[in-house]
Amino acid sequence: MILIKNNGTFKHVSKKDCENIYYDYLNNYLTLSCMAEDYGVSYYSLETIIKTIKISSIKKEKNYIESIKG
Repeated sequence: MILIKNNGTFKHVSKKDCENIYYDYLNNYLTLSCMAEDYGVSYYSLETIIKTIKISSIKKEKNYIESIKG
């Protein structure tokens, strides 16, 4: 879970929700600022979510590549 600030209050966001936000960003947005405005969260909260899931995805890819190399 990630803790974000949303309209002056704090909210926990599950990993699955973070992944969905990340994929929404990849598929539908050009900038984080537009997405943050649409979601009603701060730019920095959204940036934290995107960076966290991106790092997690990179680690998963590296582990997968290592597993198929043998």
